[in-house]
Amino acid sequence: MHYFEHRFEKRYETNFIAYIMWDGRLIEGTAINISPQGITLKTRALSCPANLKVSVCCFMSDKDFDVSSAITHNTNDTIGIEFNQPQTDLYQSAIEQEQQKLTFSAA
Repeated sequence: MHYFEHRFEKRYETNFIAYIMWDGRLIEGTAINISPQGITLKTRALSCPANLKVSVCCFMSDKDFDVSSAITHNTNDTIGIEFNQPQTDLYQSAIEQEQQKLTFSAA
């Protein structure tokens, strides 16, 4: 069975720490882009099999996010993930955090 990613909105470039968890395992990665439907994490040459059911966890805007997801694809240093349900709250929090970084760096 093949799993195809369904992206309906543009991905927003990000730079925050997120974790992939499954079966007691944990991979830390840097979220390099996000949409309401999914996220791409840059990892240290670690990968997960496609179709693996995982949770994506992160802390942002004083909120803990724990999102049921599935791995869609891997490259040498990235993992593509599709959320089971759209995550507009996480998406908006990521955008706000990145915009705050730009505001602080411009000041």
